[in-house]
Amino acid sequence: MRDGKLVMTRGYGEDRRGKTVTSSSQFPISSVSKSLTAVAILQLVQNGQLTLKDKVFGESGILGEISPWDKSKVDPRLADITVNHLLHHSAGWDHSHGPLYDPVLNQFYRRRGVSLKD
Repeated sequence: MRDGKLVMTRGYGEDRRGKTVTSSSQFPISSVSKSLTAVAILQLVQNGQLTLKDKVFGESGILGEISPWDKSKVDPRLADITVNHLLHHSAGWDHSHGPLYDPVLNQFYRRRGVSLKD
């Protein structure tokens, strides 16, 4: 890019099928998107458009209310999730029950008579 204009584009090498890579070849980016998203979010923070303490969901959240088919199944902790939680992939869940505790899976296990606390 120069002065906001694309000045050169080129692909290098071969893909896993042995096909020559071009500038329009597509590849799965998988978890690379997490880093790109984090950079974009931190730029918003740096520009003062967002803070890491901003709530994500709920009435005052940056994404607003979530409207599932059955509102009675919304975990009330959802409203406490911040931008910082999402960047750290922690989502604010309480891990005091141990590293294997997962609130969703624990419900699944409890229905089958299994407890991760034991």
